[in-house]
Amino acid sequence: MNPIESYLEEIFSRYQSLPEDEKEVLKTIPNTPLAAPLGKLLGPEMGDLFSSIFAEETPGQTDTQPTAPQEPMEQPVRRAGLGAR
Repeated sequence: MNPIESYLEEIFSRYQSLPEDEKEVLKTIPNTPLAAPLGKLLGPEMGDLFSSIFAEETPGQTDTQPTAPQEPMEQPVRRAGLGAR
């Protein structure tokens, strides 16, 4: 196991041990101005880890392990003016 995978497993374990109210606080971060700079600081590996953690808590899903990091999705360029047609 490489050091990054080991670290991600440790973070996942720490998250699992948090009380429910602290987990709920973490779930609100994507809806705040803090999300973008925090995502840039922590990188896509952490974003993928938390995405998988939140998905894991979705009813009907049974996989409890985080998924492998994936490439971040880029936002499409939105054009303004006449080129937007």
